[in-house]
Amino acid sequence: MLKGQDLAKPITRREFAAVSVKLYENLTGTKAMPAAVNPFTDTNDMEVLKAYNVGITAGTGDNMFSPRATTAAEEAALYASATREQALAIALRIVENLKDKPLDYLSLNTAS
Repeated sequence: MLKGQDLAKPITRREFAAVSVKLYENLTGTKAMPAAVNPFTDTNDMEVLKAYNVGITAGTGDNMFSPRATTAAEEAALYASATREQALAIALRIVENLKDKPLDYLSLNTAS
């Protein structure tokens, strides 16, 4: 999405939501799904709806997301924190699901 772009320029809320979703997907190894019902009246962008659905953003209020607005430093920090928290929650669920499974040492031995 931002490949070839001037990264010193401000980033919109829509662009930052898309980047956050890609980070979430890479950290968790899961594909984010868009919200089934669009809570926003000012956008139907799938990446924004994915960010909303996985808990990265809640919009700017009054059923608005403000996709063309510049992302403020505080918003960027909130997006990053929410992305990390959601990824961590998934990682913890995975570990919890694996804790009682036997470890197959042979499958871990890659040396020949």
